[in-house]
Amino acid sequence: MKAETARIPQVKLEEALQPITPAEFNGRVEEMFASIARRAYDFFESRGQEHGKDLEDWFHAEREHFEAIRIDLAESGDILTASADVPSFRSDDLAISIEPRRLTVAGKKEAEEGGREEETNHTAQGVKYALGALDLPVDVDPSQVRTTMKESRLVISLPKAVAPNNRPGDAVKEA
Repeated sequence: MKAETARIPQVKLEEALQPITPAEFNGRVEEMFASIARRAYDFFESRGQEHGKDLEDWFHAEREHFEAIRIDLAESGDILTASADVPSFRSDDLAISIEPRRLTVAGKKEAEEGGREEETNHTAQGVKYALGALDLPVDVDPSQVRTTMKESRLVISLPKAVAPNNRPGDAVKEA
């Protein structure tokens, strides 16, 4: 028997935001950690390969490469609304992954040519990563999600999933 993989529904988005699957998200996280590890090793080498400061090197590299995204959540009726300020990123730098009980926002920004590091908030390698994840209090319907971005504010409307036994049009079962 041939194994079938479940397909995650595409999320309807605006402003050039693209959905990513959990597998694609894992690839982004692996890329981010590999970049941090390379930079931490650079610090290790620049100190003459002095051992015993691996955590210090890692945290220094992480501060250079990584920006945490804080996601706020509000609930109103049948909709959860998640919002996040992402001032260093444009909509085409961001991707979202939505599962029934989890929202993840990931960003990757390449440095613009000719910009100074202090002005563009990028690392010496020219890449800045961002990551935010939020466990949702209820199941949401990934196929009905709406996402907008205005200036540096990302807003994601997440309709709550309808329970299988409470779908509109279903007959009420008597006990």
